[in-house]
Amino acid sequence: MHFYIVRPEVAGGIGDNTVMDYSGDRVGVSHLHYEFESWLGDELITGHPAFAATTVLADKFKQAGLTGFHTRDMDVTRTEDFEEFYPGREIPPFTELVIDGKVGLDDFAINNDSDLVLSQKALDILNTTNPVDTEILPIDEHGRPTGSG
Repeated sequence: MHFYIVRPEVAGGIGDNTVMDYSGDRVGVSHLHYEFESWLGDELITGHPAFAATTVLADKFKQAGLTGFHTRDMDVTRTEDFEEFYPGREIPPFTELVIDGKVGLDDFAINNDSDLVLSQKALDILNTTNPVDTEILPIDEHGRPTGSG
């Protein structure tokens, strides 16, 4: 199976109501508050160290039986800049993707450099959404990028 580093759109960042989790090997989030500053329309987004997807995309991942993630409710707000530059723009419902898979085994994982790693199957589903601001890099068997995608 082929795997890819996927760097989703950064449409904003971690909001004030986010609860960080320092109990594991790397910093995580136990409750995500994502604050949109902009949005180009990608259905998979990030704000370090968290990832989120539209509920429609997350449901597609679940229905396909993909491994290495689960979803969790999150808070979504918009900055004043978002309201000023994108008046009336609707944001679909988003859900947090909690990534807990193993690189090279699961469809979703986080590598040692804190990059999101997706399997070909997960990437194929993501690509049905026509991401516009997502970087995709194929990786070798050691998890290192082999070039641009």
